[in-house]
Amino acid sequence: MHKVLKILPMPIRASIRRAFKKADFSLRLLLAITSKRKASLKERLSFPPLNKPLNVTCNKIHYSLNLNDPLQKKIFLSLYESKDLQLVLNYIKPGAICIDVGANIGFYTLHMAKALNNRGKVYAFEADPGVFEKLKTNCGLNNFSSPTVQLFCAAVSNKTGETEFYQSSDVCTGSGSIENFPDIGGQKIQVKSIALDDFLEEEKISNIDMLKVDIEGHEFSLLQGAESALKKHIIKNIFLEFNGQRLRETGYRLK
Repeated sequence: MHKVLKILPMPIRASIRRAFKKADFSLRLLLAITSKRKASLKERLSFPPLNKPLNVTCNKIHYSLNLNDPLQKKIFLSLYESKDLQLVLNYIKPGAICIDVGANIGFYTLHMAKALNNRGKVYAFEADPGVFEKLKTNCGLNNFSSPTVQLFCAAVSNKTGETEFYQSSDVCTGSGSIENFPDIGGQKIQVKSIALDDFLEEEKISNIDMLKVDIEGHEFSLLQGAESALKKHIIKNIFLEFNGQRLRETGYRLK
């Protein structure tokens, strides 16, 4: 996809990207044109099914993506949080220690690991067991493994133990949360939880260069569980997503 778009003028590329966001047929057409399979265009338009994992390379990162998932479709089209990612990467150099809370399928984790160039560590947390398996798959596709990348199927909260977690649907992996939001409508499961202070003590971590957090309205509880680390200035940089609507639903607001 990216090779095809690079040869086109910028305004045309922008128009194509906007159209692709809304049209699954456009995705099929793009996959068909760029596919190396020796088959007719008609056959390639039906391959692969958009509801099944597709192995792709985007910006030199390998993924297994389900293009029916809005978040994963944006990754495929290079439309997912590119400015935010660049902001995070500006603070990550080889040797850095990074924590990714709410890692999802690994978008930030993979880019962090690449930036480290095998020097430093990324600790990635994903609470949803199904999404965690996709995170593991994507790390494997890029040959990222321990000790550089360490994966934890757990929620990061204000206490260590277990907690309820509300899963999102299979085609909307970015919406799962400890908080019970009516619009998620997913299955309630029990997952492991850990307070960040407890994790840092257990792993003997005394410095964090980047803490990235995207946990759908549970951010304040995470900060409560990191009180000691914040007071000691262990965490140098925090990139934290706040969703105003989610905050209001949990009883908090930004001033």
